[in-house]
Amino acid sequence: MTASEPARPARWLLKEEPTHYSFGDLERDGTVEWEGVRNALAVRHLRSFRSGDRAFFYASGSVRAVVGIAQVASDPHPATDGGWSVTLVPTRRLARPVTLAELRPAPAFAGSPLVRVSRLSVMPIRAQEWEAVLRLERIPIGDGPSLAATRRDRGPVRADDAARIRGGARRRRRPATEPLGGASGRASGPAKRKGR
Repeated sequence: MTASEPARPARWLLKEEPTHYSFGDLERDGTVEWEGVRNALAVRHLRSFRSGDRAFFYASGSVRAVVGIAQVASDPHPATDGGWSVTLVPTRRLARPVTLAELRPAPAFAGSPLVRVSRLSVMPIRAQEWEAVLRLERIPIGDGPSLAATRRDRGPVRADDAARIRGGARRRRRPATEPLGGASGRASGPAKRKGR
């Protein structure tokens, strides 16, 4: 093993929209060829997979949570769609989904691609991130750190925020009077909605 190679078995996170292919589908099928990855960085990560590696299965879309663990059952190989593929088998479903809202404030995820690069579908997971998810799955919903922790720049979580936080990331809405470019001032004027 050289200094540039990751320790084996490596740990990964795979994102998929549950309406397209869910962890339940993987459990039912028993095995799947994971293909169709197009982002250059995600493809580079996929080509780093090796048989025996483990991966969190992350349900994206409205769920936004780690829901299960899969094992990589093959080295990368050419896919039928011209890209690259690996074979996955389910290992186990988590005791409960661990939401992105719970992971964001966790110190182990500071700087993680999961919280920084929301569109990346295949990414490496560090050992401390892996262990943090496994710890969080054992905490009953409502007792997790996302409800008790202090958010970095917004102060403590209020009880009336709990339901919104548990549901996923919050987005700031721009008032109609704020310039379109925000503080940068690139474009100004009221928000305009395009016709359909």
